[in-house]
Amino acid sequence: MFRKMLEWVRSTLLQFFGQNKTTLTISPKMEGLIALWAGMYEGCGAKGSCSLGLPAFVAGEFARLVTLESKITLSGRRGEWMDAQLGTFRQQLRPNVEYACALGGCVFKPYVSGEGLNIDV
Repeated sequence: MFRKMLEWVRSTLLQFFGQNKTTLTISPKMEGLIALWAGMYEGCGAKGSCSLGLPAFVAGEFARLVTLESKITLSGRRGEWMDAQLGTFRQQLRPNVEYACALGGCVFKPYVSGEGLNIDV
């Protein structure tokens, strides 16, 4: 599962920067360690050994500390409209930051959908 997600991230970044021949540099050892951490975060690591939930706790605690006093303010002519559109994003910020801590990062990409604003993670 993690390898498929990593390939998707690579292809998305390459499309975003308009580069089809560029590859992301990551050593096989590092890729294996990230996959191991992702497996432990989900509950079971290498060779079927299950963790005590420590990786999920660590990622959750970092996410809590990062978002504890976060405040998103918008001003200007369209500030009220954008502020209303970001309600769902604010509610989902902490779990998304936890996933970023657990898996090494994430990208928040806003886009207009119909009459509203959505954010893809």
